[in-house]
Amino acid sequence: MLMQRKTSDFHETLSASLTSIGNFRKELGAALDLLDRDPFPPRALDVNEVEEWFTDRVGDLTALFKVLTIARGTKPSRFALVGPPGIGKTSLLSAVSRALEARRNDIESQIGGKIRVQVDSLESLIPQSSEDGEEMEEGHPFLRYLGSLDPETDLLVLDDCDGSWRVLPEMLSRLAYHRPRLAILLVLTITSWRGLLKEAQFLESLTTSSIVRPMSKPQIIDLLSARLRDSRAIDDDALERIATASGGVPGFAVRLARRSLLLAKQRTLAKVTEAFVEEVAPTTPTLASAEASHRKLSKIELEIADTFLDTSEGMSADEVADRWRIDRSTAVGHLSAMWEKGALTRTRYGRRVKYRLGEGLRVKLELDAAREWM
Repeated sequence: MLMQRKTSDFHETLSASLTSIGNFRKELGAALDLLDRDPFPPRALDVNEVEEWFTDRVGDLTALFKVLTIARGTKPSRFALVGPPGIGKTSLLSAVSRALEARRNDIESQIGGKIRVQVDSLESLIPQSSEDGEEMEEGHPFLRYLGSLDPETDLLVLDDCDGSWRVLPEMLSRLAYHRPRLAILLVLTITSWRGLLKEAQFLESLTTSSIVRPMSKPQIIDLLSARLRDSRAIDDDALERIATASGGVPGFAVRLARRSLLLAKQRTLAKVTEAFVEEVAPTTPTLASAEASHRKLSKIELEIADTFLDTSEGMSADEVADRWRIDRSTAVGHLSAMWEKGALTRTRYGRRVKYRLGEGLRVKLELDAAREWM
Protein backbone atom coordinates (compact mmCIF):
# COMPACT_ATOMS: atom_id res chain seq x y z
CA MET A 1 0.00 0.00 0.00
CA LEU A 2 2.84 2.36 0.90
CA MET A 3 4.58 1.50 -2.37
CA GLN A 4 1.42 2.30 -4.35
CA ARG A 5 1.07 5.69 -2.62
CA LYS A 6 4.72 6.54 -3.38
CA THR A 7 4.26 5.49 -7.01
CA SER A 8 1.09 7.62 -7.27
CA ASP A 9 2.88 10.64 -5.76
CA PHE A 10 5.75 10.15 -8.20
CA HIS A 11 3.41 10.09 -11.21
CA GLU A 12 1.58 13.22 -9.99
CA THR A 13 4.91 15.01 -9.56
CA LEU A 14 6.04 13.81 -12.98
CA SER A 15 2.81 14.97 -14.61
CA ALA A 16 3.10 18.40 -12.97
CA SER A 17 6.71 18.65 -14.09
CA LEU A 18 5.88 17.65 -17.68
CA THR A 19 3.01 20.16 -17.73
CA SER A 20 5.42 22.82 -16.55
CA ILE A 21 7.89 21.85 -19.29
CA GLY A 22 5.07 22.00 -21.84
CA ASN A 23 4.23 25.56 -20.74
CA PHE A 24 7.92 26.46 -20.84
CA ARG A 25 8.18 25.17 -24.42
CA LYS A 26 5.21 27.31 -25.45
CA GLU A 27 6.73 30.42 -23.79
CA LEU A 28 10.11 29.67 -25.33
CA GLY A 29 8.59 29.12 -28.78
CA ALA A 30 6.70 32.43 -28.55
CA ALA A 31 9.84 34.24 -27.39
CA LEU A 32 11.98 32.79 -30.19
CA ASP A 33 9.29 33.63 -32.74
CA LEU A 34 9.28 37.23 -31.47
CA LEU A 35 13.06 37.45 -31.64
CA ASP A 36 13.12 36.07 -35.18
CA ARG A 37 11.20 39.12 -36.35
CA ASP A 38 13.13 41.49 -33.98
CA PRO A 39 10.69 43.99 -32.43
CA PHE A 40 13.49 46.52 -31.96
CA PRO A 41 15.34 46.71 -35.29
CA PRO A 42 18.27 49.21 -35.34
CA ARG A 43 16.60 51.79 -37.58
CA ALA A 44 14.52 54.94 -37.38
CA LEU A 45 10.80 54.46 -36.83
CA ASP A 46 8.65 54.01 -39.88
CA VAL A 47 6.02 56.73 -40.22
CA ASN A 48 3.27 54.16 -39.62
CA GLU A 49 4.75 53.09 -36.27
CA VAL A 50 4.94 56.37 -34.44
CA GLU A 51 1.37 56.97 -33.31
CA GLU A 52 1.59 54.99 -30.05
CA TRP A 53 4.86 56.68 -29.07
CA PHE A 54 3.57 60.17 -28.38
CA THR A 55 0.54 60.08 -26.11
CA ASP A 56 2.29 62.24 -23.48
CA ARG A 57 4.32 64.51 -25.78
CA VAL A 58 1.64 67.09 -26.37
CA GLY A 59 4.02 69.97 -25.58
CA ASP A 60 6.62 68.84 -28.12
CA LEU A 61 4.02 68.23 -30.83
CA THR A 62 2.37 71.57 -30.12
CA ALA A 63 5.73 73.32 -30.57
CA LEU A 64 6.10 71.72 -34.00
CA PHE A 65 2.56 72.64 -35.02
CA LYS A 66 3.36 76.24 -34.02
CA VAL A 67 6.30 76.00 -36.42
CA LEU A 68 3.86 74.97 -39.17
CA THR A 69 1.64 77.94 -38.31
CA ILE A 70 4.49 80.48 -38.43
CA ALA A 71 6.00 78.87 -41.55
CA ARG A 72 2.97 79.92 -43.57
CA GLY A 73 3.82 83.60 -43.08
CA THR A 74 5.50 85.89 -45.59
CA LYS A 75 8.59 86.61 -43.48
CA PRO A 76 11.54 84.16 -43.52
CA SER A 77 11.44 81.94 -40.43
CA ARG A 78 14.26 79.87 -38.94
CA PHE A 79 13.60 77.24 -36.28
CA ALA A 80 15.69 74.72 -34.33
CA LEU A 81 14.59 71.43 -32.78
CA VAL A 82 17.27 70.55 -30.21
CA GLY A 83 17.97 67.48 -28.07
CA PRO A 84 20.59 64.83 -27.29
CA PRO A 85 20.99 61.72 -29.46
CA GLY A 86 18.23 59.14 -29.02
CA ILE A 87 15.75 61.53 -27.37
CA GLY A 88 13.24 61.19 -30.23
CA LYS A 89 13.72 64.25 -32.48
CA THR A 90 13.39 62.32 -35.75
CA SER A 91 10.48 60.32 -34.35
CA LEU A 92 8.68 63.56 -33.43
CA LEU A 93 9.05 64.70 -37.03
CA SER A 94 7.65 61.33 -38.13
CA ALA A 95 4.69 61.88 -35.82
CA VAL A 96 3.97 65.26 -37.42
CA SER A 97 4.28 63.70 -40.89
CA ARG A 98 1.88 60.98 -39.79
CA ALA A 99 -0.56 63.57 -38.49
CA LEU A 100 -0.40 65.51 -41.76
CA GLU A 101 -1.15 62.33 -43.69
CA ALA A 102 -4.05 61.29 -41.47
CA ARG A 103 -5.67 64.67 -40.64
CA ARG A 104 -4.33 67.20 -43.12
CA ASN A 105 -7.63 69.10 -43.53
CA ASP A 106 -8.11 69.39 -39.76
CA ILE A 107 -4.54 70.56 -39.20
CA GLU A 108 -4.57 73.07 -42.04
CA SER A 109 -7.83 74.56 -40.78
CA GLN A 110 -6.22 75.07 -37.35
CA ILE A 111 -2.94 76.58 -38.62
CA GLY A 112 -4.72 78.90 -41.06
CA GLY A 113 -4.23 77.32 -44.48
CA LYS A 114 -2.35 74.82 -46.60
CA ILE A 115 1.23 73.87 -45.73
CA ARG A 116 3.78 72.02 -47.88
CA VAL A 117 6.60 70.36 -45.93
CA GLN A 118 9.77 68.75 -47.27
CA VAL A 119 11.98 66.65 -44.95
CA ASP A 120 15.57 65.81 -45.90
CA SER A 121 18.90 64.92 -44.29
CA LEU A 122 21.49 67.71 -44.39
CA GLU A 123 24.20 65.08 -43.99
CA SER A 124 23.28 63.66 -47.41
CA LEU A 125 23.14 67.12 -49.02
CA ILE A 126 26.43 68.61 -47.79
CA PRO A 127 29.71 66.70 -48.13
CA GLN A 128 31.85 66.41 -45.01
CA SER A 129 34.52 68.52 -46.72
CA SER A 130 32.25 71.51 -46.15
CA GLU A 131 32.52 71.13 -42.38
CA ASP A 132 35.36 73.60 -41.99
CA GLY A 133 33.00 76.45 -42.79
CA GLU A 134 34.27 77.59 -46.19
CA GLU A 135 31.97 79.83 -48.19
CA MET A 136 29.43 78.20 -50.47
CA GLU A 137 30.14 78.69 -54.16
CA GLU A 138 27.31 78.79 -56.68
CA GLY A 139 27.92 75.14 -57.63
CA HIS A 140 27.72 73.95 -54.02
CA PRO A 141 25.60 70.75 -53.63
CA PHE A 142 23.20 72.44 -51.23
CA LEU A 143 22.56 75.33 -53.61
CA ARG A 144 21.93 72.83 -56.42
CA TYR A 145 19.48 71.05 -54.11
CA LEU A 146 17.64 74.31 -53.48
CA GLY A 147 17.32 74.82 -57.22
CA SER A 148 15.58 71.43 -57.54
CA LEU A 149 13.27 71.99 -54.54
CA ASP A 150 9.58 72.42 -55.30
CA PRO A 151 9.00 76.22 -55.35
CA GLU A 152 5.68 75.69 -53.55
CA THR A 153 7.43 74.26 -50.45
CA ASP A 154 6.64 76.30 -47.32
CA LEU A 155 8.84 74.51 -44.76
CA LEU A 156 12.12 72.68 -45.31
CA VAL A 157 13.03 70.35 -42.42
CA LEU A 158 16.73 69.45 -42.32
CA ASP A 159 17.51 66.47 -40.10
CA ASP A 160 21.05 65.18 -39.35
CA CYS A 161 22.60 68.66 -39.20
CA ASP A 162 25.41 67.81 -36.79
CA GLY A 163 28.04 66.67 -39.28
CA SER A 164 27.92 70.03 -41.10
CA TRP A 165 26.69 72.45 -38.45
CA ARG A 166 29.56 74.90 -39.03
CA VAL A 167 28.19 75.83 -42.46
CA LEU A 168 24.68 76.55 -41.14
CA PRO A 169 25.14 80.32 -40.58
CA GLU A 170 26.44 80.73 -44.14
CA MET A 171 23.71 78.42 -45.45
CA LEU A 172 20.92 80.41 -43.77
CA SER A 173 22.38 83.62 -45.14
CA ARG A 174 22.31 82.18 -48.66
CA LEU A 175 18.77 80.89 -48.15
CA ALA A 176 17.58 84.39 -47.30
CA TYR A 177 18.79 85.44 -50.76
CA HIS A 178 17.81 82.40 -52.88
CA ARG A 179 14.50 81.44 -51.19
CA PRO A 180 13.48 84.36 -48.93
CA ARG A 181 10.04 82.96 -48.07
CA LEU A 182 11.16 79.40 -47.35
CA ALA A 183 10.96 78.51 -43.64
CA ILE A 184 13.68 76.21 -42.26
CA LEU A 185 13.58 73.80 -39.31
CA LEU A 186 17.02 72.51 -38.26
CA VAL A 187 17.30 69.33 -36.17
CA LEU A 188 20.37 69.49 -33.92
CA THR A 189 22.01 67.80 -30.97
CA ILE A 190 22.90 70.04 -28.04
CA THR A 191 26.62 69.73 -28.92
CA SER A 192 26.01 71.46 -32.26
CA TRP A 193 23.57 73.87 -30.64
CA ARG A 194 26.26 74.99 -28.18
CA GLY A 195 28.58 75.75 -31.08
CA LEU A 196 25.94 77.67 -33.02
CA LEU A 197 25.00 79.81 -30.02
CA LYS A 198 28.46 81.39 -30.32
CA GLU A 199 27.65 82.54 -33.88
CA ALA A 200 25.99 85.97 -33.86
CA GLN A 201 24.97 85.52 -37.51
CA PHE A 202 23.03 82.37 -36.60
CA LEU A 203 21.33 83.87 -33.54
CA GLU A 204 20.18 86.92 -35.49
CA SER A 205 18.45 84.73 -38.08
CA LEU A 206 16.78 82.36 -35.59
CA THR A 207 13.02 82.75 -35.04
CA THR A 208 12.57 80.28 -32.18
CA SER A 209 13.88 76.99 -30.81
CA SER A 210 12.43 74.02 -28.93
CA ILE A 211 14.28 71.52 -26.72
CA VAL A 212 13.00 67.91 -26.75
CA ARG A 213 12.69 66.59 -23.20
CA PRO A 214 12.96 63.01 -21.89
CA MET A 215 9.81 60.88 -21.84
CA SER A 216 8.06 59.76 -18.67
CA LYS A 217 8.61 56.25 -17.29
CA PRO A 218 5.00 55.12 -18.07
CA GLN A 219 5.39 56.34 -21.64
CA ILE A 220 8.69 54.47 -22.08
CA ILE A 221 6.91 51.31 -20.85
CA ASP A 222 4.01 51.93 -23.26
CA LEU A 223 6.52 52.52 -26.07
CA LEU A 224 8.23 49.18 -25.46
CA SER A 225 4.94 47.31 -24.94
CA ALA A 226 3.61 48.61 -28.25
CA ARG A 227 6.64 47.24 -30.08
CA LEU A 228 6.39 43.89 -28.26
CA ARG A 229 2.73 43.59 -29.35
CA ASP A 230 1.43 41.95 -26.15
CA SER A 231 4.23 39.37 -26.07
CA ARG A 232 5.45 38.33 -22.61
CA ALA A 233 9.07 37.99 -23.78
CA ILE A 234 9.94 40.82 -21.35
CA ASP A 235 8.07 40.66 -18.05
CA ASP A 236 6.55 43.73 -16.37
CA ASP A 237 9.28 44.15 -13.75
CA ALA A 238 11.94 43.98 -16.47
CA LEU A 239 10.12 46.62 -18.53
CA GLU A 240 10.03 48.92 -15.51
CA ARG A 241 13.74 48.36 -14.88
CA ILE A 242 14.54 49.20 -18.52
CA ALA A 243 12.43 52.36 -18.32
CA THR A 244 14.24 53.44 -15.14
CA ALA A 245 17.70 52.78 -16.59
CA SER A 246 16.88 54.68 -19.80
CA GLY A 247 16.24 57.93 -17.90
CA GLY A 248 13.41 58.72 -20.33
CA VAL A 249 15.63 58.52 -23.43
CA PRO A 250 13.75 56.28 -25.90
CA GLY A 251 16.91 55.38 -27.83
CA PHE A 252 18.47 53.95 -24.66
CA ALA A 253 15.29 52.07 -23.73
CA VAL A 254 15.00 50.44 -27.14
CA ARG A 255 18.68 49.48 -27.19
CA LEU A 256 18.61 47.93 -23.71
CA ALA A 257 15.40 46.03 -24.50
CA ARG A 258 16.77 44.77 -27.80
CA ARG A 259 20.10 43.70 -26.32
CA SER A 260 18.35 41.93 -23.43
CA LEU A 261 16.16 40.01 -25.89
CA LEU A 262 19.07 39.00 -28.11
CA LEU A 263 21.17 37.80 -25.18
CA ALA A 264 18.17 35.92 -23.78
CA LYS A 265 17.83 34.17 -27.13
CA GLN A 266 21.51 33.19 -27.09
CA ARG A 267 21.03 31.63 -23.63
CA THR A 268 17.72 29.98 -24.64
CA LEU A 269 15.72 31.80 -21.97
CA ALA A 270 11.94 31.94 -22.28
CA LYS A 271 11.69 35.56 -21.16
CA VAL A 272 13.67 38.55 -19.98
CA THR A 273 13.40 39.09 -16.23
CA GLU A 274 14.33 42.04 -14.05
CA ALA A 275 17.40 40.16 -12.80
CA PHE A 276 18.53 39.58 -16.38
CA VAL A 277 18.16 43.29 -17.23
CA GLU A 278 20.24 44.09 -14.12
CA GLU A 279 22.97 41.87 -15.59
CA VAL A 280 22.83 43.44 -19.08
CA ALA A 281 22.38 47.12 -18.13
CA PRO A 282 25.92 47.93 -16.85
CA THR A 283 27.44 47.10 -20.27
CA THR A 284 24.77 48.93 -22.30
CA PRO A 285 24.71 52.72 -22.82
CA THR A 286 21.96 54.14 -20.60
CA LEU A 287 21.45 57.23 -18.51
CA ALA A 288 21.80 55.11 -15.35
CA SER A 289 25.23 53.79 -16.39
CA ALA A 290 26.27 57.31 -17.41
CA GLU A 291 25.32 58.68 -14.00
CA ALA A 292 27.38 55.91 -12.37
CA SER A 293 30.41 56.94 -14.45
CA HIS A 294 29.73 60.62 -13.76
CA ARG A 295 29.84 60.07 -9.97
CA LYS A 296 33.32 58.54 -10.24
CA LEU A 297 34.87 61.58 -11.94
CA SER A 298 36.92 64.15 -10.05
CA LYS A 299 36.21 67.88 -10.40
CA ILE A 300 38.93 68.41 -13.04
CA GLU A 301 37.75 65.29 -14.93
CA LEU A 302 34.18 66.65 -14.99
CA GLU A 303 35.47 69.91 -16.44
CA ILE A 304 37.46 68.04 -19.08
CA ALA A 305 34.37 65.94 -19.92
CA ASP A 306 32.36 69.12 -20.47
CA THR A 307 34.87 70.37 -23.07
CA PHE A 308 34.25 67.20 -25.09
CA LEU A 309 30.71 68.48 -25.70
CA ASP A 310 32.20 71.04 -28.08
CA THR A 311 33.30 68.33 -30.49
CA SER A 312 31.69 65.19 -31.88
CA GLU A 313 34.99 64.09 -33.43
CA GLY A 314 36.74 63.55 -30.10
CA MET A 315 40.15 64.82 -28.98
CA SER A 316 43.67 63.47 -28.59
CA ALA A 317 45.81 63.94 -25.49
CA ASP A 318 47.75 66.67 -27.33
CA GLU A 319 44.53 68.57 -28.07
CA VAL A 320 43.36 68.30 -24.45
CA ALA A 321 46.79 69.45 -23.24
CA ASP A 322 46.68 72.48 -25.57
CA ARG A 323 43.14 73.42 -24.54
CA TRP A 324 43.87 73.13 -20.82
CA ARG A 325 47.46 74.37 -21.02
CA ILE A 326 48.81 71.37 -19.15
CA ASP A 327 51.62 68.88 -19.81
CA ARG A 328 50.80 66.09 -22.24
CA SER A 329 51.65 63.48 -19.58
CA THR A 330 49.12 65.10 -17.23
CA ALA A 331 46.47 65.07 -19.97
CA VAL A 332 47.18 61.39 -20.69
CA GLY A 333 46.80 60.61 -16.96
CA HIS A 334 43.38 62.32 -16.76
CA LEU A 335 42.12 60.76 -19.99
CA SER A 336 43.27 57.27 -19.02
CA ALA A 337 41.55 57.60 -15.64
CA MET A 338 38.34 58.78 -17.31
CA TRP A 339 38.50 55.84 -19.74
CA GLU A 340 38.91 53.38 -16.86
CA LYS A 341 35.85 54.91 -15.16
CA GLY A 342 33.74 54.37 -18.30
CA ALA A 343 33.40 58.07 -19.12
CA LEU A 344 35.39 57.96 -22.37
CA THR A 345 35.93 55.60 -25.27
CA ARG A 346 39.22 55.53 -27.14
CA THR A 347 40.27 54.54 -30.65
CA ARG A 348 43.82 54.09 -31.88
CA TYR A 349 44.87 55.51 -35.26
CA GLY A 350 48.44 54.27 -35.72
CA ARG A 351 50.39 55.91 -32.89
CA ARG A 352 47.62 58.41 -32.10
CA VAL A 353 44.77 57.74 -29.68
CA LYS A 354 41.47 59.62 -30.02
CA TYR A 355 39.19 59.93 -27.00
CA ARG A 356 35.44 60.50 -27.18
CA LEU A 357 32.72 60.87 -24.59
CA GLY A 358 30.89 57.64 -23.86
CA GLU A 359 27.49 57.72 -25.53
CA GLY A 360 25.56 57.65 -22.27
CA LEU A 361 27.65 60.36 -20.64
CA ARG A 362 27.32 62.63 -23.68
CA VAL A 363 23.53 62.39 -23.47
CA LYS A 364 23.61 63.05 -19.70
CA LEU A 365 25.80 66.14 -20.11
CA GLU A 366 23.65 67.40 -22.98
CA LEU A 367 20.49 66.96 -20.88
CA ASP A 368 22.15 68.78 -17.95
CA ALA A 369 23.04 71.66 -20.29
CA ALA A 370 19.49 71.72 -21.64
CA ARG A 371 18.02 71.87 -18.13
CA GLU A 372 20.18 74.93 -17.40
CA TRP A 373 18.79 76.72 -20.47
CA MET A 374 15.21 75.69 -19.65
